[in-house]
This record gives sequence, structure tokens and C-alpha cells, in this order.
Amino acid sequence: MEFSQEWNDNYRTKQVIHNPSGQEGFVPGCTLSSADVKKNYYIRDDQVLDLQGNVISTLPKNYDSVRSFADGYAVVKLYGKFGMINEQGREVIATAYDEIGIYEEHPFAYGYISAVKDGRTGFLDVNGQETTAFKYKATTNYSTFATLKDLDGSTIVLSAAVDELPERYQEVSFPTRSGCMGFVAQREKGEIGVVGLNGETLVPFTSEIRYISSVTLTTDARLALIRYGSKDYRLYYIDEQKLSGSEQIPAAEPTPAPEADGTWTCVNGHSGNSGNFCSECGSPKPVVQNRFCPNCGYELGDTAPNFCPNCGTKLN
Repeated sequence: MEFSQEWNDNYRTKQVIHNPSGQEGFVPGCTLSSADVKKNYYIRDDQVLDLQGNVISTLPKNYDSVRSFADGYAVVKLYGKFGMINEQGREVIATAYDEIGIYEEHPFAYGYISAVKDGRTGFLDVNGQETTAFKYKATTNYSTFATLKDLDGSTIVLSAAVDELPERYQEVSFPTRSGCMGFVAQREKGEIGVVGLNGETLVPFTSEIRYISSVTLTTDARLALIRYGSKDYRLYYIDEQKLSGSEQIPAAEPTPAPEADGTWTCVNGHSGNSGNFCSECGSPKPVVQNRFCPNCGYELGDTAPNFCPNCGTKLN
């Protein structure tokens, strides 16, 4: 929430009124707490005040402008360049950038913030260190990702964690502009999957997903809701190991493959069936769909190998 939406700053009376409650803030006697508001710091006469009007810190420089605090950080401007201070008034990012946090409502939500230097986009961490090279003029900026078009029309994705991702995508979709740990991507041949901040595949690419809009991803990339058909929705949970790239999740549960002689084994393990239903338990004949290796995304087709023929990952 923007400061102007939550607070009414009256320059004539010097009062700052909390719009939802009608209470004056940043003065002694204010009963609001940080849990009640989005913006809980205010700058007056180079002093940072809390909700009760206590002086938290004094700004070390006479900045040209100071944006309102968000999550304990504020963007400052000096001699036409932008930087960032924390609530103690310490400059965590030097005033050396054309812009900082263009769209970010929550700075450092996932440990990074975007910036522009000499017209080119890059990223910084909470210590003010540049984590990527500033070499591209990005068309979209987020706190963790940025994108631009390659000469062939494909999309280049810049990650705050690992710089430029090696793969080019036909289309990408991000959960939010204000920081996220992953994104949905579509390859040139139409396969759709989910990619993490380190470039790892979180949900393997598959042609079973028809549209990139069929995937709803949470900003922390822990949950992905995927629509495969009008009535087929699947929820995927991605834990810490998968987010770090050490393990991937399968795109679907494997189904038993037909035997070499044309018979098939049901879900309960009864083999030798030839009709549409198991002769032992009545289970319907499973429909074998294309499967993909959970580690590298290799298409396995209608086979059911124990190991991926492309990367050697154990499958069954």
C-alpha cells in the first residue's frame, strides 16, 4: 500500500492522519502499532520517527528526496542518483543508481532488489553488493527477475541470484512484480514448466499443459496449481530441496505401461490382463500418458524405464 493511500500527510497542519482509523500518527499518544499499519516510519526534518513520534535516527546526509519507508527501507536521492537507507538512517545502498526498486512494494522480499545504472538493469542484495552485471536494458523489472527480448524474439530472463539464465523462452509469466522465487515459462516447442530463481526446473516442462495461464504459482514458488483440462487440476508442493535445485518434483504420477505381449498390469499389481478391466479386481485399464524425467525434463514417451536414458535419474 502506498503511503498516500494509507496516510494523509497534511503539509499545512503538519499532521499525518491514518486513513483507515482517522488517528494521527507519528506523535506522542498514538495507539497504532506496526502490526496495524503498512508504513510505520515517517521522515520529518531529516529525522526518522516511529508511530509514537520517537526519533529513531537522524539522516546522515541532506538528501534531495526520501521516499516513504517500506519494510524498514527507504529509497533516497542525492545529486540525481538513487540509493537506499534503513530505518537507522544507515545507507545500505550508495546513491549511485539511476533508479532503485522501480516496482517493488516490499524491498528485499527475497533478498534482492532491482536497480538501473547507466540505463541498464541489474540487482543488489541487502548488503548493497551488486549480484549481477549491469549490461542489458530490460523491458520489465522485478526485485528478483528482469526480462528483455533477444534478437530472434525469444525472452531473456535475468535472475538476481545467478545473472542471465542460459535458456531462452517463448513466453514467461511471473506471480507478482514485487519479488518472487520462480516463474512459469514456455519453450519454443510449446512445453510449459516452472523455473526457480537459480535457473533450476521446479516443475518439469511438458506439452500436457496447454497454456501458460494454466499455471498459478505462489510468489515463494512453493505451490503450483496446474490446470490440465476442464476438470483436471493438480497441486504441486515444492519443498526446500527442490527450491535449491537438489531435487525435482514429478509432473505426474507414473502409470503402469503395457507388457511386451500386449497385456497390462493393473494398479493393484495383477498382470496378464488383455481387456479393458482387470480380471482379478476389476480395475480399469490405465491410460499411459507421456512422462518426463523429473530431473532434466527428458520426454520418456509411453515407456516406463527405471532410469532416465538422458541423465540417469532413478525413476521407479
